[in-house]
Amino acid sequence: MTIPVGGRLVAIVLVVAAVLAGCSGAAETPPVAAFTRPPVSSIVAGAPTASDLPDSPIAGVLTSIDATGLTEVHGFTLRTVAGQDLTFVMGTLENGNEFPPGHLNEHLAAAAPVLVYFKVQDGKLVVYRLEDAP
Repeated sequence: MTIPVGGRLVAIVLVVAAVLAGCSGAAETPPVAAFTRPPVSSIVAGAPTASDLPDSPIAGVLTSIDATGLTEVHGFTLRTVAGQDLTFVMGTLENGNEFPPGHLNEHLAAAAPVLVYFKVQDGKLVVYRLEDAP
């Protein structure tokens, strides 16, 4: 029986919580929720498989940006409408003048969707074009 990655994470968290609760000498109190269930599927750079990937381009909202400045964007994480988190690395943008990487910060702040064109290279999702999503 194969357990989905998200299911394994939930199972591990529940086992750890049960062990910690059993070791506690404190008075019995109901546990407080300590985590939020992750999206149905998460893909991180370096681990995608062809069957897990949506077709390029994909639209979604940014949840984080890996950058050292406005023009030094190394990558970002995008949450799709289906709740899938995809982590991208920046490649050479074919439209960098129309959509400079620093513009991603505005999309993150406003939760405005982005349309990402990507290809898989060496197991990573590499961005080659960005647009404002309709």
